[in-house]
Amino acid sequence: MTKSAALAAILGLAATTGAQAFEVDNSIETDQITLQDVTSDVNIWVKAVDTKIDASSVAVANSVSAELKGNTYMSNIQTVGQAADVKAAMSVEADWVGDKVKLNTQAIGNSASVSVKGADFANIHNTQTTGWQAPRPTDPIATTFVSIGEAPKVESATQAVSNAFTLETKAAEVNLASVQHNNSLTTSVANFDIGYTDVLKASSVAIGNQLSIAPISVH
Repeated sequence: MTKSAALAAILGLAATTGAQAFEVDNSIETDQITLQDVTSDVNIWVKAVDTKIDASSVAVANSVSAELKGNTYMSNIQTVGQAADVKAAMSVEADWVGDKVKLNTQAIGNSASVSVKGADFANIHNTQTTGWQAPRPTDPIATTFVSIGEAPKVESATQAVSNAFTLETKAAEVNLASVQHNNSLTTSVANFDIGYTDVLKASSVAIGNQLSIAPISVH
């Protein structure tokens, strides 16, 4: 769907719901396309660390974050191209760490977060595509490898997401049309080799399509 067609769809939706009776404060169109690989690699080799290790490896193809005030029309289109892989990797090797080890690894294809405050209505159209009809699937891949001899606490979060959209609003009238296409091999892998630790907290999450709407309150 083109940007003009998407905006026309929201405007048409508004016309049928009565939102046109209100003044429009925000009218926004976004269109993001990634055609080549997006890669993040973090490699840490250390003998000993007195305090802590805090490291992140994040690869994001397309990202939109909008914090808006007032009545809003918004069209968001995000596409990860047919030849684009999104890869984030984290590798940590240490004999001894005196304090906490905190690691974050994320590979995200399309991400959009919209917040609308102080509005009577919010009309949003969202289209996100990762690897759809590609000759080979595009792959959001997040990998974490940890080898530590001794550390009091180890925390690790590994996440791969193809499409994610979040809408937060308390508008009395909300019209949301969201389409998420995913044909990717969304992969999250975490491996740990630890000699001794008091606390180990680890997660590995792979998400194809995610939609979150909160909080909607009619007043």
